[in-house]
Amino acid sequence: METKQRLNKYREASGISQERAAEKLNVSRQTISRWENGVSVPSTENLAKLSELYHVPVDALIKDLEEPFELPEQKETAPPAELPELSEQEKGETPPAEAPPGFTRRRVLVLAGLATILLAVVVAGVLHSQGRNEPPVSNHEMKVEVIDPSTALHMPFIPFE
Repeated sequence: METKQRLNKYREASGISQERAAEKLNVSRQTISRWENGVSVPSTENLAKLSELYHVPVDALIKDLEEPFELPEQKETAPPAELPELSEQEKGETPPAEAPPGFTRRRVLVLAGLATILLAVVVAGVLHSQGRNEPPVSNHEMKVEVIDPSTALHMPFIPFE
């Protein structure tokens, strides 16, 4: 028996629909169908979850056991309660309603971090500049380099007024 057949057999023996199995594993119903049709195979993480869900060892799902594994007897229980549907915002797939289009939660956090760093740099600059008590130097007090136009090669002389 192949893995795809074992997955189907144990799911049906557990009395769980593909939809319910998908909800429990946090995958789509189509994913469960693909596993049971042999189009794809579940990851080791999903095999472990299937094992818990169907109450069978992982080995029973992936290989034929020499001793047939018996399912635990199903107890008569009330049908499982419907799981509340998560909104897209709670799933984290879309940005919050207040964010402009194209902004994800991660992008907003990165931008907020960059804005905080920029603010810190500006505050540090202001505090650093306030620490100096020297008066500004006027233009006529500044030492300037005088260029002699007669020594300049091919430079037009434009006098300043």
